[in-house]
Amino acid sequence: MQFLFTSTFYGTYKTQYELLTMNPYEIYQNVDLNFSYDETGFKQDDRIKELSDKMRPLTKKSFEKLILSMIDSSKFAELIYSMLSINGLDGFSTFLKAGMYSIALEMITSIVSSENKENKVEDEEILMQENEELKKELQKKLHKLSMDFFEANNLTYKDSMIDKRINSIYNPFNRNKLAEAYEMLGIVLTPQNKKNIDLRNKFLHGVLPYKSEDYKQLGSQLFYINLELNFLVSSLIYKYIGYSGPLKNLTKIYMEHLDIKEIKESDPYYNEI
Repeated sequence: MQFLFTSTFYGTYKTQYELLTMNPYEIYQNVDLNFSYDETGFKQDDRIKELSDKMRPLTKKSFEKLILSMIDSSKFAELIYSMLSINGLDGFSTFLKAGMYSIALEMITSIVSSENKENKVEDEEILMQENEELKKELQKKLHKLSMDFFEANNLTYKDSMIDKRINSIYNPFNRNKLAEAYEMLGIVLTPQNKKNIDLRNKFLHGVLPYKSEDYKQLGSQLFYINLELNFLVSSLIYKYIGYSGPLKNLTKIYMEHLDIKEIKESDPYYNEI
């Protein structure tokens, strides 16, 4: 019996977008920490002690879930390879990277949502069946109201267009579909997170969402949304494979000294998932 084995390895992987660390000083690198000595020895800053207690390494079980998920799902594997490529692109257009992150966000939310929907309890299916009649009745009334309005104003009723809108009344907005994935895995989104999810639609359509004549300011805004989209994608991946713990808030660590209105002084240096 003969075997043919080929393998392709990445070179040394370096990125400024990594979120998981076991070094609390890396997270508080820009903060003036308090240290002291007494008869018992060295005293750490309370913030370092608190964060050290929360930090968790990626477990063997989580790493196993990552690898097996890549083997079982070509979509998940492509997502991971894409994130490795995006985060390793130095000197690449931040505008194009934002678009790539946006695609990755659509991929991971789709994976999480589809798997969780398969596991929904039968009670929800029964509830949906009971509400189906109510849904049909509402659509019927909306259809009649629309026709009456068009007739009263001597307008031509376009069945296909209007009915399509009426029939989609129960469909959630795309942002809500994406946000649902975070809810399923127990990740709490801030209002700013939700705004950033909305922005991803601009990048998917090749639209620059920022208006600035100042190229430096524009560059800062694009770097900011890159860091935020990276967190939105990566936090779902980490949670999906079973990790719970703090992740670096890179926008706070890298950009708090810049004039970015989205970054507040009260923002934490790490996010817990």
